[in-house]
Amino acid sequence: MTAIAIVIAGSKCELTWSWSDGGSSDTSPTDQVILAAYCPEMRMAIFTTSGGDRSALTASLNAVTFAGKLVETYIGAISADGRNVATSIFTGEVTVS
Repeated sequence: MTAIAIVIAGSKCELTWSWSDGGSSDTSPTDQVILAAYCPEMRMAIFTTSGGDRSALTASLNAVTFAGKLVETYIGAISADGRNVATSIFTGEVTVS
């Protein structure tokens, strides 16, 4: 994912990513966003490989499992046909509230 800016926020036990996309020639608006959150304290991760279309510029992940915990967050993308996967990007730490 060629991201220009990524913002991660957590509220109501939901993590929300927002981004702008550089529109690289090897991306498509229909690419699916991959969202992941890892809680070091619990040594557990949650993720989705169908976080919505890249063109939506925002996506959310239910993180009720990690309520009150600090999580490390990541974003990536996969082509609609599943043949191409982008390298994930670390998007920071946030406390799930």
